[in-house]
Amino acid sequence: MGLEERLKRLEDKASTNSEWVVPIEVRLLTKTVARHHALQDSKEPPPYTQEEIEAMRQDDLEIVAGGGVVGECRNNSKGWESEEARELLATWEEDAHRRVEAGKDLPPELWHRVWADENEYEEG
Repeated sequence: MGLEERLKRLEDKASTNSEWVVPIEVRLLTKTVARHHALQDSKEPPPYTQEEIEAMRQDDLEIVAGGGVVGECRNNSKGWESEEARELLATWEEDAHRRVEAGKDLPPELWHRVWADENEYEEG
């Protein structure tokens, strides 16, 4: 069973429980993985929703402000103390700064140009 099918099952279960919804972070992760697999298979990747794009943008804004997942790793996680780990965090910060700068004058309906189209993983 693929991630998209698992997410659909979670969403179906959530629809019967009005108090629980699939968190945006889970939806983003499964969508990103599904997009990666689709691109590997030379298929059209599923599009991000505007809500997912906004969540990616908000994550970048938090990182640029010194917080977010990068700030949490940098300040509160022993596993991120090595030089190699610090360099990776710095790269993530630089990427966030670049995306925020690129998207600062774009209206929300065009944010996908920065936070979706540029967010594909390259095989290296």
